Amino acid sequence: MAAIESQGTTLSLGDGADPEVFTAIGRVVSISGVGNGSSTEIDITDLSSTGKEFLLGLKDEGEVTVTLNLDTGNTQQTALRTARDARTLENF
Repeated sequence: MAAIESQGTTLSLGDGADPEVFTAIGRVVSISGVGNGSSTEIDITDLSSTGKEFLLGLKDEGEVTVTLNLDTGNTQQTALRTARDARTLENF
């Protein structure tokens, strides 16, 4: 696997406005899991099949994990915790 230069990478949280404005979340240490999704196989074998037959199902993109150094004074980190507690969807 090739190395990826990540210094300077930011993760930004949208404000939900139109047009939406994105503000960087402070003190991000790492982001992992991007691009690790997979598709399921659907068995479509029937009595006329001469062997097992499969159809590729929908891709599940999996989960992305973000590690932060906690900064209770960071507005964007506070917004993340509020969205988590309220179970609201946000744009990143």
